[in-house]
Amino acid sequence: MGEGWGEGRTMRTPTDTDNARLLEAQDRLAKFIEEAHKASHWLLETIDPAQTELWMTNLELALPAIGELFEREEIPAEEQREWWLPLSAVLGDYVQQRFGGTWMVDDVPTSHSFGRPIIELHTTGREIHRFDVMARAVDFLATPAPRNLMESVVSPIRDALSKHH
Repeated sequence: MGEGWGEGRTMRTPTDTDNARLLEAQDRLAKFIEEAHKASHWLLETIDPAQTELWMTNLELALPAIGELFEREEIPAEEQREWWLPLSAVLGDYVQQRFGGTWMVDDVPTSHSFGRPIIELHTTGREIHRFDVMARAVDFLATPAPRNLMESVVSPIRDALSKHH
């Protein structure tokens, strides 16, 4: 597993409960991807409707504006939840656009994100990187202001994936 992407994971045989949970999550994946795409579009349109279509084709251009949206204000815990999907969707789509990742369900039973949608990326060195976009979005939004999306989320992703891609 790539650096920072799966330390501490141990492999074990999935249980029947694991398998049932995984099948249910895989059934929901297509709906999640559709909802995530809508959430991405909504977030970009909220920031600048005139730039939305350009940004959807090149999310790297939108990341600084998204960072500014969340940079200075505290986000009350009860409001953070409504931003989880839009922000995680943009981050996942960014990884897909920039590095060629694919949305999938985490199928590693010992993973903290087991059964959740993640981005998986196969690098030229045959390594597999799994990116839990929801965890990154949740952690970022829970960080006290001032927070910096580029420094705390985007740069570490770029650095880790650029080494191997």
